[in-house]
Amino acid sequence: MPRIGWGWLAPSPFCAKAELYLIWIGAPYRAAPTLSAAAGPRKKLPWIEDGGEVIADSERILDHLARTRGDPLGEAKIDPARRARHHLARRTAEESLYFALVAERWLDPAVAPAYQRDLLAGLPAPARPLVGAMARRMLTQQLWAQGTGRHPLPEILARGARDVEALAWALGDGPFFAGDAPAAVDAAIWGALANLWYTPVDGALKRAVGAQPALVAWLDRVSARAPLPSPGGPAAER
Repeated sequence: MPRIGWGWLAPSPFCAKAELYLIWIGAPYRAAPTLSAAAGPRKKLPWIEDGGEVIADSERILDHLARTRGDPLGEAKIDPARRARHHLARRTAEESLYFALVAERWLDPAVAPAYQRDLLAGLPAPARPLVGAMARRMLTQQLWAQGTGRHPLPEILARGARDVEALAWALGDGPFFAGDAPAAVDAAIWGALANLWYTPVDGALKRAVGAQPALVAWLDRVSARAPLPSPGGPAAER
């Protein structure tokens, strides 16, 4: 779970999701700030080692933790209809909004330089331009192959804003997406929205989150239930 730039918040929504869930269930863990995606079994982050078993992909990680820790958040009692809604909301955050987030960070000239400055701050200064150019080229190719990158940037950001609005409607009046207490779906959506709202760059997607007071209040409720450092504070050693 790399700690690049912002310190307290993993800049990957999927790493942030996995870490929040670990904190919620009280599972002791040690974050590896220099962990490489290339070293993981599926060549992506996050991945964990637990009892000699290596588990990759944030969704598989949460499923593994719930199964091996005895359903610590009590999700087994969630009815199938609500579980289906959780699935759809999670996919909105992780399979649609995520790609708008990546496009904004790396392709939007209004905010990309600031994002990349922070994201690459942990690297030696001479390496930053090269690593930044390589990352931008790779992510541009991924966005094109996935389909999001085939649209003009204003359309991508508008689609992302509609995803944010849809998540606000999915939350409704409840304190959490899962009802009175948080569940894995809250961790997944928090990972995406926290990476917009709690970052120091005022981009279009952050403004879209700010236009949804219910989501902002939910973000703060979720954050308050975990002993994370306050936004902008120093990184914690866990």
